[in-house]
Amino acid sequence: MVCTCSKLCEILPLPCVTTQTKPKPGTTPSLYWPGCAVEADPLHAGDLQAIPAGGLENLTARHMDVCSLDLPDNSFGVVTVLEVLEHLPDPAAAARETIRVAANWVVASVPSKADDNPQHIQLFGKDDLEQLFLEAGAVTVQVEHVLNHRIILARAGG
Repeated sequence: MVCTCSKLCEILPLPCVTTQTKPKPGTTPSLYWPGCAVEADPLHAGDLQAIPAGGLENLTARHMDVCSLDLPDNSFGVVTVLEVLEHLPDPAAAARETIRVAANWVVASVPSKADDNPQHIQLFGKDDLEQLFLEAGAVTVQVEHVLNHRIILARAGG
């Protein structure tokens, strides 16, 4: 099952949070993507409705807020939150929700330095990110640096 979730503000037209469980026997993992696409912006949720027509028949779109996910605990094996947290007034709420719905891991990315994007309202250091996800309920948190970004791997307690 896959779920994609975005942030409160309109930033990216593509899904920003992805979750996935183990593929069914006999399916190709790279092609197996059943589940839902969740988007905070109703216009983008409509755009996501077009994805099944492109070959991902099992994908549905839902209008939802990453800070308040209407999904069961431990719903998905992996949740990715890519280029989302820096846009949120309350990134801790998003961290709590992604950790809550992840059975195993949350993978996140954020910019590592200030830029000229006025919609980037948060800037996180390595220690900030570790604390953010640990306080959200992660068991362990690893933060790595790649060109202009920080990548977070948080082990969920699910």
